Amino acid sequence: MPGAATLFGLGLSQQQDLDGKAMSGAQLYIFKAQTSEAVTVYKDTALTQPHPRPIVADANGRIPAFWLDTTAVSYFRAQLLDQFGVPQFDEQVILAIGAPSGSAPAPNPTPNDAISTTGDIKFRISEAELPNWLKLNGQTIGNGLSGAVHASGDYLPLWIHLYGLPDAVCHVPGRTGNAANDFNGGLTMTLPDLRGRGLFGTEDMGAASVGWFDGFWPVGSPLHGTVAGSFAGDSYQSLTENDMPEHQHAVYIHPHDHTLNSNANVYGGTSSGSGGAVGDVPSVHVLLDIDPTTARARSTPGSSGVPDDLTAKAGNATNRFVNMPPFILGTWYIHI
Repeated sequence: MPGAATLFGLGLSQQQDLDGKAMSGAQLYIFKAQTSEAVTVYKDTALTQPHPRPIVADANGRIPAFWLDTTAVSYFRAQLLDQFGVPQFDEQVILAIGAPSGSAPAPNPTPNDAISTTGDIKFRISEAELPNWLKLNGQTIGNGLSGAVHASGDYLPLWIHLYGLPDAVCHVPGRTGNAANDFNGGLTMTLPDLRGRGLFGTEDMGAASVGWFDGFWPVGSPLHGTVAGSFAGDSYQSLTENDMPEHQHAVYIHPHDHTLNSNANVYGGTSSGSGGAVGDVPSVHVLLDIDPTTARARSTPGSSGVPDDLTAKAGNATNRFVNMPPFILGTWYIHI
C-alpha cells in the first residue's frame, strides 16, 4: 500500500526572487534523489490525482500542496526554476516527511452529533435559517406527506423527543400515544412557541422542588412548575383588588361645628346625643370630639378607620404596567 509524504518547506510556500518579489509562474520539478529520473507528484494523499509536470506556482508565487509515493523511495531531489527557466535552487537529497506506510488518513472532523444532538436548544442574535435547526416559533412539523410547515422524514427524531411533552406545549391533533405511528401516519405537531419568551428551569430539576411557581396554574392542569415545557407569565400586568396592599387614604371633610352637651357619634349625615342639636354633615362615618370649654365639636375620622361610603375611582383595565426585565432579542433554535 503506498505511503503519502511531502517535502518540508515547499508545498504551500511562497517563492521569492532576490529582490523579495513573488515568483509568479515558478516551476518545481521533483526527481529521485541525486538523479534526473522524474517521479509522479500527486494532489491528494490517496495518490490518485497527479499534478502536471512541472508544478507551477500561482500568481502570488505560492507552490500548491503536493504528495509523493514513498513506497519505494524516501529521498528526493527538488529543482526550482523561475518562469523564464532560470534555476533558483537544486536540492539533491531531501527526506520526504509523512506516513511511513499506507495513505495518510483524511481529516476526521468532529461529527455533528458530538457537538449538538436532537432537542438541543441554542440562542443566536439573528433571524437566519440554520441547517439542521428549526426555529421554536409555534410552527408545525411532520413527515413529507403531513402538510406541516416543516414536512420531512428527517424530523422523526425531533418528533419523538418532543412527543412526551404536554399537548398544550406540543399539540398533536389526533394523538394516539404512539409517537412513531403518529408521525408515520401523517399527523402534525406544533413546536414549542418561544416567540417573546425567556427560559427558566423547572422547580425541581432532579432535586427537591423549590415551589417558586406555586399558584401559576390551576389545580389539575397538565402544566406545573415541575413539568418541562410548562409556560406562564405576561409581559404586561394589571393590578386586581387582591393585588393591592393594605393602605389608607386621607379624606378631607369641610370644617363645620355641632353644638352638643356631650360626645356624640354621627352616622349617615345626622348627629345624635343627649340634648344635642342636629346638624347635617357629609355622608361619612365621623366621630365628634367635644371641646368641654366651648361645647363645640370637631370632625375626625370615624372609629371604623374607613369612611362608610368612600370608594376609590376604578382605573382603566387597559392601563397596564410593563412587567419586563432589560432584554435583547434574537432567535431560539432547536436541533432536529
